[in-house]
Amino acid sequence: MKSISSNMSWQHFEQFDAETEEWLKYNTQLTNEQISILCDDLTRPRVVFTETDQVICILRVIHKESESDFSMVSVRFFFDKQQLISLSLYSLPAISQLIQVKNKSTTPIDFFYRTCEAIVDNITAQIVEMDEKIHNIHDKWTDEEAIDSNDILATRKQVSHIQRFLLSQADVFQKLYLFFSDKKNGNSKVINPKWRELNNATNRDIEALTDMRERLQILQDAIMQKREETHNKILFIMSLVSTIFLPLTFIASLLGMNVSGIPLQTGNDGFWILCGLLFFIAIIELVLFRLWKWIK
Repeated sequence: MKSISSNMSWQHFEQFDAETEEWLKYNTQLTNEQISILCDDLTRPRVVFTETDQVICILRVIHKESESDFSMVSVRFFFDKQQLISLSLYSLPAISQLIQVKNKSTTPIDFFYRTCEAIVDNITAQIVEMDEKIHNIHDKWTDEEAIDSNDILATRKQVSHIQRFLLSQADVFQKLYLFFSDKKNGNSKVINPKWRELNNATNRDIEALTDMRERLQILQDAIMQKREETHNKILFIMSLVSTIFLPLTFIASLLGMNVSGIPLQTGNDGFWILCGLLFFIAIIELVLFRLWKWIK
């Protein structure tokens, strides 16, 4: 647990355990149901307002697992006019970097807004990075028409993973905006535009992700169409070759039977006459294929 106190109280728990739940139970006025919401392992972004204007908020933030891999992990908040409590399973840059600006915050609400702003900025930065990656994939396809479809699949999974939680997160910011629009909470003229901008920024991120999904779908469709055209072309050539050699093979098999009475069997020029006949049949087939527009 990190506890920093200056002009306001902020406690941050980096993991959920029995001690955390006990601390929340005896140091806050939260009910067991509200503590359960804060400490639940798997949950989507949501916000709960208590009867005394306390706020329980669950958001999703980018957690980098490697250079190219990341996940959306949850971070939970409880705050009122005097204190702010945050909980997360990981040590998150969006939380850690706020220690430097914490002393600039005058109220828990202001500090919570700064935290939400950092979370939105981190998500936007990740989306910009993914958008650049999609541009590189598209340029590679335009130049070479040879890319690894696994890159597209992996990027589509990342886009879907972020968008899955951002839809709920935008709803959370909308509810927070409406909550702080209530005159009884005060400072509405200063706080409201900020919360509305967080909601707008999240909606812009959702629109960007939707556009990225459409571009990836178009690119994947182009790859599949190219592969299908190549596959059909190969099948067409194989079918055409089989069609040409079918009558030739039939004649060769018929004249190759080991029985008496086979034409040209005793003639000295029988072999060359048969080769000429087969060549003439092949030419006739090619002419017919051109007339039927099977080949150009």
